[in-house]
Amino acid sequence: MPAGNGVAKLCHLSWRANGDSFDVALAVNRVLAAGGRTWRMRAAEADLDAGDYLLQLTASQHAAIARLGLTAVPRKGSLPAAAQPLAAPAALLFAGTASRFPYFAYYSLCLLRLGVAYAPCDGAALSSGALDHANLLILPGGFSTWGIDNAEDVLGADARVRAFLAEGGAAIGSCGGAYYLSAGRPGWTGTAQAKPLYTHEYLQSGVGVTALEMREGPLALGCPPTMEVPYYHGPIYELLG
Repeated sequence: MPAGNGVAKLCHLSWRANGDSFDVALAVNRVLAAGGRTWRMRAAEADLDAGDYLLQLTASQHAAIARLGLTAVPRKGSLPAAAQPLAAPAALLFAGTASRFPYFAYYSLCLLRLGVAYAPCDGAALSSGALDHANLLILPGGFSTWGIDNAEDVLGADARVRAFLAEGGAAIGSCGGAYYLSAGRPGWTGTAQAKPLYTHEYLQSGVGVTALEMREGPLALGCPPTMEVPYYHGPIYELLG
């Protein structure tokens, strides 16, 4: 998304009007990466649905969004009360020896599809300050069961991750990365208060398609009340609060 020149005008980018296309998220993330200002609607207001976006777009950015097949409608007036300003993601993708290919590759494809640039990192990078310049850490599957320090033979990575989370940093974890954010092992962060009774208890939980109820909150914006997702072993979180 080009940074563009000229006066930026407020535009409404709707999920509904654009067929819930992932290109909506792609456009928003690329505007943020170009230094543009964007807001997300925390609640429905007037003709805006919860989860819709408002963007300050230059003429060249508006044209670039149109080339994606999206419609961004110019909007007059002040920002709605429910408009939440967004910060550009500065993402780190864990891709060390404890999370080898293809684990991190799945996330790499998803991030690129959503227009989010990222920097790969390993345990050594985490222990030496890589998180100082990030606001999102992504932990794919792998073998960080006993902590990143032990898995990658480094010192200080686990402590840096805990400090990052305590200071308001965000993390996304799946498979082994989800275990790492759980409680129950010395190297884990304890972010989610759940644990298996023993290391391979996850093999008892089975596989299948599971229905999740979406409670009100940022993650549920623009989503249906329930969603079906594939489940393949792993820990079971009954209630995170």
